[in-house]
Amino acid sequence: MHQSLRVRQRRLRRLERGAAGGRAMPALVVLLACTVGMLISGGAVTLALYSHLIAALPPNPEVAFAGLNMGPAKIYDRHGTLLYEFEDETEGLRNPVKLRDISPYLIQATIATEDASFYHNPGVNVRGLVRAGIENFITADTGLLQGSGGSSITQQLVKNVFIPPEERYERNVARKLKESVFSLELTRRYSKDQILEWYLNQIYYGNRASGVGAAARRYFGTTAKDLTLAQAAFLAGLPQSPARYDPYRNRAAAIARQHEVLDLMVRRGYITREQAEAAKAEELVFAENKVTLLAPHWVFYVRDLLVSLFGLETFRSGGLQVITTLDLNLQHKAEQIVEEKIAYYESPRGGNCRCHNGALVAIDNETGQILVMVGSRDYWRADIEGENNNAIAVKQPGSAFKPIVYLAAFERGWTPGTIVYDQPTRFLSRYEGGRPEYFIPQGPISWQGPMTVRDALGNSMNTPAVKAAHFAGVDAVIDMAHRMGITTMSDRETYGVSIATGGANLTLLDLTFAYSVLANNGEMRGVRARNPRPGYREIDPAAILRVTDGRGRVLYDYAQEQARKQVVQAGYAYQITDILKDNNAKRRTYTAPEWQFGMPDKRPVAAKTGTQQGPKSVRDVLATWNFGYIPQLTVGVWVGNADNSLVNPNLTSASSSLLIWKEFMAAAIDMLRLPPKEFEVPPDIEWRYVNGHREPLVRGAKALLREDARSGITTGQLPTTPPRPSPLAEGQEAPQPGEPRGRAGEPSAPGRTPGPVEAPPIPQPTPGLPSAGPAVPTPAPAEPAAPGPRPAPAGEPPCRPQPPLYLPCPRR
Repeated sequence: MHQSLRVRQRRLRRLERGAAGGRAMPALVVLLACTVGMLISGGAVTLALYSHLIAALPPNPEVAFAGLNMGPAKIYDRHGTLLYEFEDETEGLRNPVKLRDISPYLIQATIATEDASFYHNPGVNVRGLVRAGIENFITADTGLLQGSGGSSITQQLVKNVFIPPEERYERNVARKLKESVFSLELTRRYSKDQILEWYLNQIYYGNRASGVGAAARRYFGTTAKDLTLAQAAFLAGLPQSPARYDPYRNRAAAIARQHEVLDLMVRRGYITREQAEAAKAEELVFAENKVTLLAPHWVFYVRDLLVSLFGLETFRSGGLQVITTLDLNLQHKAEQIVEEKIAYYESPRGGNCRCHNGALVAIDNETGQILVMVGSRDYWRADIEGENNNAIAVKQPGSAFKPIVYLAAFERGWTPGTIVYDQPTRFLSRYEGGRPEYFIPQGPISWQGPMTVRDALGNSMNTPAVKAAHFAGVDAVIDMAHRMGITTMSDRETYGVSIATGGANLTLLDLTFAYSVLANNGEMRGVRARNPRPGYREIDPAAILRVTDGRGRVLYDYAQEQARKQVVQAGYAYQITDILKDNNAKRRTYTAPEWQFGMPDKRPVAAKTGTQQGPKSVRDVLATWNFGYIPQLTVGVWVGNADNSLVNPNLTSASSSLLIWKEFMAAAIDMLRLPPKEFEVPPDIEWRYVNGHREPLVRGAKALLREDARSGITTGQLPTTPPRPSPLAEGQEAPQPGEPRGRAGEPSAPGRTPGPVEAPPIPQPTPGLPSAGPAVPTPAPAEPAAPGPRPAPAGEPPCRPQPPLYLPCPRR
């Protein structure tokens, strides 16, 4: 072929190819544009999806982690001794710690086991996901997304905190996508160390231990910082399957898992083979799997206070550190005394008391702080219902309530020297179980006839106490109880004059608190009550000194909450104390009051006993009580049965609760190093003669002299301005406050000279008192002659009470 022809053919072919290329170019451009558009659209969709998922992540995830990690409350005594650490109902014990306070071995073992690329991955374990994806698609015996998870440490943290429990264990694309996006975002916002710290504080290690701090204590009784290599490797292997590797149930599997972790640490270069073998050879000694609970009744009493103060959620997860007012050393001493004494009372030698339980409360009078609360002799004994807290259970205190009754009567004009008649008496009352009449049971001794209020309260006479309730008014007595700190007795319509002999329903704690008010001359001390009810106390006994939360914030401080309030005029409260500390006023009932109530150093002590009688007979006994105080400390004791079964009818307060009270009070004085101290006489007290006896009277207040034996009206009022005292015999000195008082015509205590006796004025009807029909003003001698007291014979027709007061039953 000619050369020129070949050239033309080549040119023609080039032209044809160019034309074809030109025709293909638009298609290529379109394809390229479509690809770019798809990428842009996909990116936009991906970005939109990412943004949508991120919106579901809390704006401040660290708040969620902090709240999760703080855990339930820890309760301490006043000296910082841990009494109990509450556990989360679902996750158990928590003890959050900082990463710097965690053993490096545990950190290395955890990373080697759970996520070897933790410090390098973006929050998602890419290799793990690829491996899991391959397993999910090619494993024949599992379905899609049913193979291994391949989750990183960050993903596990996200799953346990931000994924709802109902979704947490579902295997679907939506949940995995949310988990991965959250993990990427957490890694972008926070350091790896912070994420690891959160993870180690929330992961579950089995046996109700959440977080490494709790696990170290639960399994080895140590801290997270002091874990050995062997211990750390064991703990790091637990989260995969805490039940399967539980050392208390399957020790062999737990040890095998520990060896796997050690081998992984060698493979990752954290330890040498020699270290691993030495750790495998180390014997693991596991802590005893039991809960330590000291002063259990107190702990649960404080728990209820915390819930009322801060709410249940804060109590469960706020990480509260609670310093309480309890003195654990004193608490142990009280528990020992209660146990030993009741065990003795139960024995044949101790009288077979059939009393199996006891309770004791001690309050610091200066601060109103509860130092001791023994709710039963043994919290763990089911046979005595030991879990019941008898310190806060509602019971009837018997005669221990009488000081409150007399306090109400003192405000209306009675005094320690007022004469009342101890004789058979019936009352018209609508309160006593619907009965029209109420007969006062005889007191601890025979009817005594006329006697002073001092002797009546000191010897715990029933009739004068009921008359005091009648004189003051039942409502006034209940109001006084509420002012003094009693939080019960709201159903006042069910109470009658029998309230004076033990019909009040109250708690040991409340009545002990009331006696501390007496010790403080009518001033209530403690902390401000939250949401007090109208007519009830505004101050509570203090149980908590300080509360901080898991972030270190102070939520409660006793110094900011303490309060004081004068709830009763000081002079009236002191009149009660002056009687309760007067051993001479107790001699008709107690054989040796100086020994029975006294302390070894013979310091002033005020005390009152009480017996709770059975519902069917006054001879039945349910429990005994004793309350007593020195200026610095008040102690209340109860002895009985939690199920309210009867005790031995021969059991008395003097042979049971009084002895516990005396031994504990002496021990507390020694342990707290309380110096002897006199009760303070308030400035509104003046010492005057009433019916021949020198008594503390409230300055300027009405002072009624005696009860009329026939009408029941208390008559005769001592002038508010004291008359000039009678001249003293040569060498005779007037007795000083606190000295034994001789009665008119009676010898005084050995070594004492009685003061002058001043004849009281002729009694006159006192205006303003309840009327009993026409009052019969009957002149009375200076010292009423005591008629020969004897009970009304059996079968004698009942006397007819004259409403609205009472009349004594006729004598023969």
